[in-house]
Amino acid sequence: MAPIHVDEATGSDESGKGTPEAPYQSLAFALYTHPDGAFQIRKDASTPYDEPTQSALKKAKKGADGIEKKKKK
Repeated sequence: MAPIHVDEATGSDESGKGTPEAPYQSLAFALYTHPDGAFQIRKDASTPYDEPTQSALKKAKKGADGIEKKKKK
């Protein structure tokens, strides 16, 4: 499976697809959309993609749970 890409500066949770050309903006949305994915994240276009830290994944998991609760309402 190809890694899911997240670019916090130029990505989009609405139109993103998780590809390098169309990354998601938030790790939480990427985790909600692809719960079993391997993620690559970067803060801005001048830095390379890298694996998220464990603390970032933990925070994103809470955010993904919040997104799921909102969708169920």
